[in-house]
Amino acid sequence: PDLPGYVLGTAPPERPRFAASVARMGPLVSVIDGPWKLIYDLDDGELELYDRGSDPREGVDRYDPDHAAAARLWRLLEPRAALLAELAPESDTRDPRHPPR
Repeated sequence: PDLPGYVLGTAPPERPRFAASVARMGPLVSVIDGPWKLIYDLDDGELELYDRGSDPREGVDRYDPDHAAAARLWRLLEPRAALLAELAPESDTRDPRHPPR
């Protein structure tokens, strides 16, 4: 996939920020855009949505498949989740093209 990137120090501060990790909680990918953060768990296919503006400690999962922020962030995150899944074919990852509804 064609994933845009920036040279270090040249990205606009208001851009979406992506992260990926494989640790104790399993393989996770996330995106933060504005106050919203969407996390996708590649092991169980679960999505979590947090409003970091009102909930900076991410204590209340606001995920709803009809939430406008969830849909917008999923469009940003799905290509990266698919790429991570392709990089670990031996792991028991879910197909990110079919998140839970």
